[in-house]
Amino acid sequence: MTLRRIKLKVGIVEVEVEGEQSDLDKVAMQLLASSGDLPFVSSQIGFDKGSLNRTQSDQTIGQGNTASEVGRVTGRKPRMASIAYDRGCKTGKELALVACEYIHFVKLKPFFDKQDIVTEMMKAKTIYKKSFKVNLKPYYLKPYIKSGILVENNEGVYSLTSEAIKNAEAYFSNLT
Repeated sequence: MTLRRIKLKVGIVEVEVEGEQSDLDKVAMQLLASSGDLPFVSSQIGFDKGSLNRTQSDQTIGQGNTASEVGRVTGRKPRMASIAYDRGCKTGKELALVACEYIHFVKLKPFFDKQDIVTEMMKAKTIYKKSFKVNLKPYYLKPYIKSGILVENNEGVYSLTSEAIKNAEAYFSNLT
């Protein structure tokens, strides 16, 4: 019988359990699920097997490593880059919309300007290109305004329409 050890730290509470791997997975999931009410969870999961000692910080437990699972398991706000990747963004137009949704749902700002959008777009470093900033208003935002996804409240101040909020709500409600 090979025993393994798991160590979870949630805030100031630290739990260390030793047992079989399958039992430890169940215990870890139960502990993490019960800590969901805390505003910020910092977990460190470590396994000791004889002289082999490996530790992986902030490991997600589950089927995937999507932005929604990271947010649910760790309790942290998801990163813009993770959401952009998770949503399959490939173009500046797609990235601009995800940035607007991110600002609305994660940053909790119902109104935002071009600089807010560019700042969030730049966080998706593998997708973002410098040309996106120049093309933002004429090529990315105007089509969304015409199609009823964005509203330009004042010159250069935008917000999502109620329909756009409804469409994105299902995705973003799973993040936290």
